[in-house]
Amino acid sequence: MNKNLLYAHVPNWFKAALTEVRKGQRTYKDIGYHIALHIGGLMSTFERSDFKDDWNEVKNVKDGFRWCNRYIDYVLKFIPRQRRNSFISGMIECSNEGRMNF
Repeated sequence: MNKNLLYAHVPNWFKAALTEVRKGQRTYKDIGYHIALHIGGLMSTFERSDFKDDWNEVKNVKDGFRWCNRYIDYVLKFIPRQRRNSFISGMIECSNEGRMNF
């Protein structure tokens, strides 16, 4: 495991999921979907109202990327640049299904 990831302040399931992706057992889209399920737990109550309102403005991957850079950049830095569209697509899919947990 990457030393930066080992000591990062991100959920342990996220660290494990990244390891599974590298082994071909999951996709970055899966991780994006899963992080959207638990997004409320990653933010303080103070931030939650802001990021929920801003998420409602997300219409496509480009908007999602801006949102991620603003609110979960500490997570996004562990997603390779060429896989970020897939990651954000997973978040959007979860949101479209009404399962995003704020």
